Amino acid sequence: MPKKAWGLDGFKTVGLLILVLGLGLYLFVWNSQPKGDVRKFSGALIGVTNERVELKGAFSPVPAPVPKDLRSERNFAFRVDGNTKLWSVSLSRPPLDKLLARGGNYVLKLNELPRKEGPGSLQELKSLLGTGLVFVEASFDSSILDGRERVATAVVYRYLPSTFKQIQ
Repeated sequence: MPKKAWGLDGFKTVGLLILVLGLGLYLFVWNSQPKGDVRKFSGALIGVTNERVELKGAFSPVPAPVPKDLRSERNFAFRVDGNTKLWSVSLSRPPLDKLLARGGNYVLKLNELPRKEGPGSLQELKSLLGTGLVFVEASFDSSILDGRERVATAVVYRYLPSTFKQIQ
């Protein structure tokens, strides 16, 4: 039996196969890209190098919800520049004798602690690293889900000093 030459049906089949594979690849790549318009990240300060700040925390769902695959805790780095507005909130711990007078049972309510607020600086943020709990919230002018390191437009950091020394 002689071989049948490629006819119009063969080209249609190959064309349809290429179209289906191309559409599948497009949908795979499109679905693997993070979606959403998330512009905030909040977390504990873990590093400051030059103008780069690194946090361990999570994306904040403002103004849009965070995609499910990005809701877990992660490290996140961003940069600050001359246009970044930094704001400092420094909290004070109660005196140790006040804690001991209550028999060691004391609940710290952060909203009730004495605080000092004012403009902050990158130098101050660097100096706080390792001296207590530093919680940072960074805001950006565009979505931060694309993986590129962004420059923050505003950074608010809250500092609670660790004044109690551990017994060794």
